[in-house]
Amino acid sequence: MISAFGLGLVVVGKMTLGRSFGVAPANRGVVVRGPYTVVRHPIYTGYLISHTAFLMANPTPWNAAIILVADTALVVRALMEERVLSNDVEYQGLLPPCGWHLVPGVF
Repeated sequence: MISAFGLGLVVVGKMTLGRSFGVAPANRGVVVRGPYTVVRHPIYTGYLISHTAFLMANPTPWNAAIILVADTALVVRALMEERVLSNDVEYQGLLPPCGWHLVPGVF
């Protein structure tokens, strides 16, 4: 159930992005609807939820290490994307209402 919720968040996040989705960090326009009103990176939040569910179902040191590396890379990527967008006036307007990067109330 937890993994399905995370996957659902990823799908909804990507559908909300539409043509703004890309592989490399770039300014493809700012999306301020759907899950992007709660966190700035809901797709990455979905990945974190799915990874946590996988680790709960398969708790080994190897899995924990791989997920730690992968999720650290996700956080770094999210911060890099924000740096790319930081000069965008529309993005600057998004910051106060949506103050969380990945996890509401935490980060």
